[in-house]
Amino acid sequence: MPSSAHQHYLAPDDMTMIERVLENAGFRKSGESSALGRDAANFLAREFQDGVTDEAGLTQALDRYIALRGTWRSPGKEPKSGESN
Repeated sequence: MPSSAHQHYLAPDDMTMIERVLENAGFRKSGESSALGRDAANFLAREFQDGVTDEAGLTQALDRYIALRGTWRSPGKEPKSGESN
């Protein structure tokens, strides 16, 4: 079980920074977010809570995660139901 002693909690300014990292990576705010956009936001929140608390570090972590996912930077390329990445 992970220790909560080193867990970082998100403040409003931290959420603004995460939104900025997402926007810089090509994810746009909209009334209806994509599943991939939600995954990216969740990933960054977990990274922050695990100690990556600066914008440059979050950007690098997201870039690595996007590279692993492959399809994230290609608009309209979300897998259809039943397909995998």
